[in-house]
Amino acid sequence: MAQAQFKLRMPEALRASLEEAARPRGVSVNAEIVQRLERSFAEEQGFGGPEMRRLAYLMIVAFARAGQLRAAGKTNWIDDRDCYRAGMFGAIDALLIGLPDATAEEVMAEIEGLKGRLLSRIAREEQNK
Repeated sequence: MAQAQFKLRMPEALRASLEEAARPRGVSVNAEIVQRLERSFAEEQGFGGPEMRRLAYLMIVAFARAGQLRAAGKTNWIDDRDCYRAGMFGAIDALLIGLPDATAEEVMAEIEGLKGRLLSRIAREEQNK
């Protein structure tokens, strides 16, 4: 594979972070940069493109923030049912807020539809026990 040279300027703190990450793996800073760039493109493609990756990050951040707020300092908050539930609703809330061109009535209809689907799923799970 042909290699191309690329001159790059970066903040000193970022360079130091790259050196710290490369050192234990025994690779050069250049190899660390290339691997991280390749991984970011693969991740983006895996999510279905940049918009889907941003949406996934939105859900993850909303989940984590809401769960951590509920946890109030607890460790392993993700294993706590109430904290997990808070995170779940935080992610759903973020998605509903971002619903393109939606009126309040349409958002309410989406919530009712979601409620119906969840209740149906719960009923099916109970029947399968």
